[in-house]
Amino acid sequence: MSVSVSLIYQAGLLTAFSPCAMGLVPLTVAYLQSDTNPDAPDAEASRRTKSVLYALGLASALSAFGLAAASFGTMYGAGNLGSSCTVVGDVMSSLTGVLILVMGLNLLDIVKFEFPSLDLNDSVKSVNGNLRAFLVGGTTAVVASPCSSPVLTSLLATVATSGNLVLGMTLLFL
Repeated sequence: MSVSVSLIYQAGLLTAFSPCAMGLVPLTVAYLQSDTNPDAPDAEASRRTKSVLYALGLASALSAFGLAAASFGTMYGAGNLGSSCTVVGDVMSSLTGVLILVMGLNLLDIVKFEFPSLDLNDSVKSVNGNLRAFLVGGTTAVVASPCSSPVLTSLLATVATSGNLVLGMTLLFL
């Protein structure tokens, strides 16, 4: 399987400039500028560190998506096309189908259930600023993933069929 890193990078850039993703730019800039005293002597270095950690968190979360796709793709049998040993894959596919169906029915308010919610405001404030930047970057990747659905889905499908964990992590880290 040949995957062009240049093509993947260009697709990622196009995704980053989509109208959906552009709505996140003010939020990202506001977050990266927060908690920084502009008069402090190390303010510029602090903002750079926060930006790098934010980007690493974003890339790490997407890399985790790739790792999961490579792992579960093999489990579902995508990596073993033509193989007759798919009992685990059949069970996992059935469970996933039921989960998708129940979540769809919940969206339509046919089946009603609430997810637990946690009040983490005080806990988040106590997290170290650098770790918080990394975690916010990772959260942004999860929240913004619908904005990149066509590219992300294509990459995850490619990784799932390959079953290559390193490829999955690397392609989505880019």
